[in-house]
Amino acid sequence: MSSAIGPIPPLSLDPRDGILDSENHFEKLPLEMRHAIFNKLDLIQRVKAASVHSVFRDLARDDISWELLYREIDNENPVANYDQARRNIEKIYAEVRRLGIASDSTEITFEKAKELKDEVDSIKISDTIKVWEAIQKQAKLLVISYPDFTELSKKNCKEVLETFDTWINGNKDQINLTELDLHGLDLQYLPEPLCKLTQLTSLQLTNNKLQSLPDSFGDLRALRQLDLTFNQLHSLPDSFGNLTDLRILDLYTNDLQRFPDSIGNLTNLIHLILEKNQLHDLPDSIGSLRRLTILNLANNKLQRLPDTFGDLTNLEQLYLAENPIRTLPSSMRRIKRHCTISPDIPISTNCTIL
Repeated sequence: MSSAIGPIPPLSLDPRDGILDSENHFEKLPLEMRHAIFNKLDLIQRVKAASVHSVFRDLARDDISWELLYREIDNENPVANYDQARRNIEKIYAEVRRLGIASDSTEITFEKAKELKDEVDSIKISDTIKVWEAIQKQAKLLVISYPDFTELSKKNCKEVLETFDTWINGNKDQINLTELDLHGLDLQYLPEPLCKLTQLTSLQLTNNKLQSLPDSFGDLRALRQLDLTFNQLHSLPDSFGNLTDLRILDLYTNDLQRFPDSIGNLTNLIHLILEKNQLHDLPDSIGSLRRLTILNLANNKLQRLPDTFGDLTNLEQLYLAENPIRTLPSSMRRIKRHCTISPDIPISTNCTIL
């Protein structure tokens, strides 16, 4: 006679099936046993379980359970309770979006969060070392010591970022770079300590995969030329308006959908290239850029220009091709006399593009 045991039917969470009846005394099992059973569920299943019975609802928010499980995701930054774990997992998914990592955000499991965190950390380690190596090659300072980058790459993300930050803080006054070329490195991440090199006047970041810039990017106040062409930027940090010495800003071929109002602070801009983005409108503050001579807005999704455009009294060339603009502000008559507009659009109160 065969002693094989047949397949065990799946657990039902329907109260009508009696599984959750008080006579089953699930809530009287030792807490460790309830954890062991409940921890077999992924996050989505936990939410479903918590919605049908208070026993599962309590387990879903149990601090001990979340603390133990979160260690599997991130052993470097332990958490003490459910709320901290939840916030940290949300941060992981925010980093995933910032770095442009492809992810099905509906698959919210501990295993998925662990996998994504490992990928985020790997990108940060790799890109930080790439930037560091570029500084080493271009600074050419023998008096500054550099780490063994091969050995550094074996350390965890937190150590690498802290080591880079410490190194920048200790050497930023000796690093004589005013120009830094980081083009073509496939960067998805720009380490924040880089923004402490406040003596930089030119930064080349073309041909990377950046979808965002650090919030402290505006600390690079000495920048006069910034090349961000051929990236995947969706937006710019508000601190961008602190780059008040900028003369040339090139954002050709990105995914910008909006420009921060603080753009109006960049009053020394002469050339502004925004061709091939996803801009639907521009802030009124753009009219403050009175030193602009060239403004390229071709291949966007602009339907109108702000009335303040007429304040760009030094503008010599304005490119508007491949935009669904139907009307232009009458204030642009003031710049028509000395500005070449492409395509050539007649300026009138009710002007339209034919």
